[in-house]
Order: sequence, then C-alpha cells, then structure tokens
Amino acid sequence: MKRSMISMLLSALMFFISCGETAIGIATDNDSSDPEIINESEWSALTAGGGHNCGIKNGELFCWGRNYWGQLGDNTDINKAIPIKISTESDWSNVSAGFYNTCGIRNSELYCWGSTSFFELAPYDTTPEKVGTENGWTDISCGTKHICGIRNGELYCWGNNFCGELGIGSDEKSNTPLKVGTESDWSQVSAGYLETCAVRSGELYCWGGGYPCETDERDSGNKNIPVKISNEKNWTQVVSAEWSSCGLRNGKIYCWNGEDYGSGKTVVEQIGRYSDWGKIGKGSAHICGLRKGELYCWGWNVMGQLGDGTKTDRDEPVKIGNSSKWTNVAGGTLHSCGVDGEQLFCWGSNNDGQLGTGEISYREFPEQIGDSDSWTKISSGDRHSCGINKGKTYCWGENQYGQLGTGNESLKQTPTLVNENPGWTQLATGSSHTCGIKNGDLYCWGDNYAGQLGDGTKSDKNIPGLIGNESDWEIISAGHYQTCGIKDGELFCWGDRILVPTRIGTENHWEAVSVGSDYICGIESGKLFCWGWNMNGELIPEEDDFIEEPTQIGEKKDWTHIDSEQYHRCAIRSGELYCWGDNWCGQVGPNYNKTTPERIDEKNDWTYISAGEYHTCGIRSGELYCWGANEFGWLGNVVSYESEPVRIGEYADWTTVSAGHSFTCGIKSGKLYCWGSNSSGQLGNGKAWELTPVEVILP
Repeated sequence: MKRSMISMLLSALMFFISCGETAIGIATDNDSSDPEIINESEWSALTAGGGHNCGIKNGELFCWGRNYWGQLGDNTDINKAIPIKISTESDWSNVSAGFYNTCGIRNSELYCWGSTSFFELAPYDTTPEKVGTENGWTDISCGTKHICGIRNGELYCWGNNFCGELGIGSDEKSNTPLKVGTESDWSQVSAGYLETCAVRSGELYCWGGGYPCETDERDSGNKNIPVKISNEKNWTQVVSAEWSSCGLRNGKIYCWNGEDYGSGKTVVEQIGRYSDWGKIGKGSAHICGLRKGELYCWGWNVMGQLGDGTKTDRDEPVKIGNSSKWTNVAGGTLHSCGVDGEQLFCWGSNNDGQLGTGEISYREFPEQIGDSDSWTKISSGDRHSCGINKGKTYCWGENQYGQLGTGNESLKQTPTLVNENPGWTQLATGSSHTCGIKNGDLYCWGDNYAGQLGDGTKSDKNIPGLIGNESDWEIISAGHYQTCGIKDGELFCWGDRILVPTRIGTENHWEAVSVGSDYICGIESGKLFCWGWNMNGELIPEEDDFIEEPTQIGEKKDWTHIDSEQYHRCAIRSGELYCWGDNWCGQVGPNYNKTTPERIDEKNDWTYISAGEYHTCGIRSGELYCWGANEFGWLGNVVSYESEPVRIGEYADWTTVSAGHSFTCGIKSGKLYCWGSNSSGQLGNGKAWELTPVEVILP
C-alpha cells in the first residue's frame, strides 16, 4: 500500500472512533465580544494538546477546545470555543494537555481529568481529580496515552506501555503512577506519542520509541528503561513530539529520531545555526521555539500549524511574523498557541474550537455553504467534497493526492473551481480520488495507487484526465481503490490492479452501481447484485469469502437505488429502505449486524440513500433523515447516537444527500449545506484553520 510520511502521520493522528455516546455541543457564548488585553506576566503556563489547550493566568486555570472525554475539566463534555475558567482556585502552577486528558499542579498537589483509563476511553472525569495523597509535584507531562511527572525529584509514569514508554523495565500498563528507577534528581520530563524523554542533573535520557516497536528489540535494547542518549551535560529542556524529540543545551536546539534508543546509536543533530534559543514547544509533528522574543516554527504544516501563512512543511526554523515580544509557545496536534506581548494567539486547525476565536469549525447542524441556489450534485469522500453548480465542478477539503483537481496538492476550505467549462452532470468522490462525467466524457483525478483512475497508469493526477474516448458515460461510482461506471447500460470497473475500464459480465441493462471499500453492488434490470470480499458472509451469507462475479441477492426485481460504504450498505426498492452489514453504531438500524437486507421502517416513500462510514442518511418525501454515529455532529442534530432514522430540521425540499467519512453534505432548494467534522476543510465553510496567528477571545 502506498504510504507517504504525510499519510502515516494522518493515520497516527486519527483518534479513536466512537459512536458518540455523549452529546457534543458547540459553545460560543462570550460575556464580552471584545478581546481582553492582558499583561504578558499574567500568563505563567501554556499547553496545547490533541485538540484542546489550557493556560494559567494569575494562578487561575483556563481551558478550551475539544472536550469529548471531559479533558477541559469544566464538568461537561461539550467543546468550548473560548477559554473557560476551570475551578475556583487561583494557585495553579503547572498544566499539561494530552490527547485525551489534562493534568495540572496546584499547591504541589497533582490533579488529572479527562480519560483516566488508558486501556479504554471510558469512564472519564470531567473535573480535576486529585492523584494520590502525596504532594511535592513539580513537573507534569501528558503524552498521547501515558503521563509522566516529577515528585520530590523522583520520576513517575503511568498509562499505556506499548513501546516501553513508562520506563519501568517491563511492558506493564498502569492507571496509577509507577516510579521510574531510583534516582531523585530529575528536573524535567516530556511524554510523547510512544516515547518519553527527561533531564536529570543536566543529562538527557529517553526511552520507548517510534512505532513499530517489537518486544525482542525493546528488551534487548533496554528501550523500556531510561537510556542516556548524549554524553554532553547542561541540557535544560526536552520535548517529545510524534516522530522525533528535541532538546535545548547551551542555547542550541538539537533533535533526534526516537526509533534508535535501543541501539545506543541515537543521532543528535543541531537545528539551525542559532545559539540563543530560550524555549521550545512541541507539537505532534512540528516544533516551535523562541529566541530573543522572536518565534520560529518548523516541521509538518498541513493545517497551517506553523503559522507562516502557508501549508508548506519546513525542515528548518522559519520566523513567524515580525514581533520580538513572544514569551511562550505550545504546539498541539495540528495547531499552536503562543503569548505575544500582551496577547494570546493561536493558529492552525480549528476543528474543535482549539483556536479560542469563538468559532468551532465542525457543525452539528446543516450550515449553508455560500449563497448560491444552483447546486445540482454533491459527493462526499473521506475528507473532501465535490459539487456541481451551474454545470461547473467545484471541490474542497483534503487534497494530498490531488483529488480536488485544482492543479496542486493544497487543501482548500471553500469550494474551488476545478474546470472553467460547464457540462458536468455526474460526480463521484472516493477515498482520495474523484471522477466525473462532462458531456458524456469520463474524467478522473487524484490518487491512482491501484489504477482507480482508469487511465492505464498508476500515477496520481491533480487535474481531471480524460479516460478513454467514449462519450456515452451515464453513471459513475468511486470507492477506496476501485471505480465503476455505466455507459449504454453496460457496467465497467477498474482499479485494484486493473488499470483501464473493464466490462463486467455481458448484461446491458445496468441501472445503478455503488463501490464500497473492497466490494461492489449494483442494480441490473431491477435485480440487486453484489460481489467482492465477503468476510463472515456480511455481503451475502453462505457464499465464499471472495465472490468473483456479480451474485444476485434475493429474488426481487424492483430495486431502484443502492449505496455502499466500508462496512455497510443500503438499498431502496418500491420506496422501501433496506440496510445490512456491520452495525457498530446503528448505521443499519436497530439491533445487531445484518447479513441480509432488512427493512429499516414501515415507510414506503424513500427516494434517496447515502451510506457514510459509521452513519447513514436518506430522503423521503423531501424530508432528510440520518442515523448511526454522531461523533462530530455527522447526523446534523444534537442527539448523540441513533439507530433509527431521525428527521433533520423541518424542511421538506431536500433533493440529494451524501454521507462522507465523518461529515455529510446535502442540497435543499438548490442550496448546498454541510455538517460534521471539518478537519480538512471538507465542509467548505472556510473556518477549518488559520494560517497565521489569530487572537484568542478571553472571557
């Protein structure tokens, strides 16, 4: 499988998918619409986690952003788009935001909240809970799934221990602090993704390591105990990021790869030429640093988390803005925050409100995109969308492989014109590729790893490319690594190592086709057929694990519509709606997994259906209904989870809907609406990220 470093990072950063057991709301209330101007000395600490931030001002603790597991500590699990004061105490001295949780120190006592069990994401604490009865805590660091802290000079770690990141000499997991070694002169610690680094008497130690980490390598290389990685002393700070770590020594920044601890050959290299750095802040895959009050950032920049006004990755430190009054900086997964003189700023991804601007980019309710009322088609992929407006194609969202067709690989967070010429009638977005029909001609673009573009190559394309010479294409469907189309009633498929459109069977009355993740379903002469991978009989019971040819499901001949996703599929016949497949989140209706089509309800006026990864949406009598998972508001309402169709709004003029990976788009009276996750700008509302620092709105 093709895996670039960026795609590896995206996979590593995708967090646990749940069905939305708790209602996630949007809070944008603000006592004052004017940003509060504060004195720089008031902010004594700042930390950025996976999708949330916390800071200490005059001893008071504030947090904002993602709150799915209660990691903000405000006694709710509702995201906050502005800083919210946590507790009434004013003696907080340190705070660290992780991916699922947060820990802080006040009066030398340690408190943690959010997901407190690292082996499963529930239960969780929504308010700060004291850890143990001891005091003397001076430093704390929350990693992705483990925590480390220093108490009276002794080092303690707890949580997951997949790669030996706890440093206790074994792979034992623990939900309570375990002492690391016997030393009592530790001064600073940083917990990362699968590794930990710390400073003891000016010496630098690290343990754990990058993924994958085999048990025999870990044991033989002593990666599960602190390993001294440099003979030099005078280390004053260390930060562990997603794929590398960096440290500060004698005013110089050094970085290294965390996969070599067991070999004893860790390569420590200086970053840049400066020797007057004063502080460094970690992100998951980016680093920021301060020197003489100036801010510099480098590393991964897919969501503008470097703050340099671009999304270009940087191998060397790049100066951010012209200010020389920066006093603090912290990096999260895809965003960063810093204190500049009298103001607090954040930049990068804003999917969960982590920028503190009063806006949350994801939407729980349908939000109109633009003001046009001429949209006729919409198709939602994994993290990108495309639509047709007045015969022209527009795309937006993720663009790693050129799936937007804009001539480059830059993400777009608003609809962007793909081609000046009108005449487009059909669109299909796959995981990372797109196909469309214009004046009967077939065009495809984007990821071509498995030949899913159908142009006879396996080369990606960032602009629409004509497929073949035929001009009678009528229907197109794109999946993960396959594409199918219908022309003159004949069905053609390609991808999965087939590089050009290849006819399926000899029938010439195909009416619909839908490509899932590793299977295909279609309707021919009103009969429903499926083929492809059939593990556990989830596609067709009592058939082989792989069905090579189209196989009819049942004996009915009145099927009219079919849509398939990775784990489930839904179809309509005589206005009745049927679904089957995996049912982890209720996406195929009540009860358990279904191996044969089962009717969803007693209605017989369903006209359109769309299957997302863990949710489903459909239209009947112009009314929009959704059900299944609702982690990011995918369903378009505030209900957390539904296994039966729930009506969205009161309108009865919906004409089409498209459920993507973690978001949904639909057309109502020619107007385009989108809702759900906006991690890559796939909603098209222009609010997914900020490329330069923007001021945080303070309460």
